[in-house]
Amino acid sequence: MLTGGIDVMILETNDRTKIDWEMRTKLQLARGRKYIYHSDHSIPPSMSLDSYRFAMDFVSRYGDR
Repeated sequence: MLTGGIDVMILETNDRTKIDWEMRTKLQLARGRKYIYHSDHSIPPSMSLDSYRFAMDFVSRYGDR
């Protein structure tokens, strides 16, 4: 089982392309194994709500494949 590892430095860029890449690389690493999504640190206040929702939607869409 793998847990976490989503880089908050990338999340706080609020750049969807970078967030998409970060999420895809972690989910690909976990392919075929159980994975619990969470960031490597607390979600920073500099991360926009829109970016947080984007990341959560990504996990909802692709997390169980």
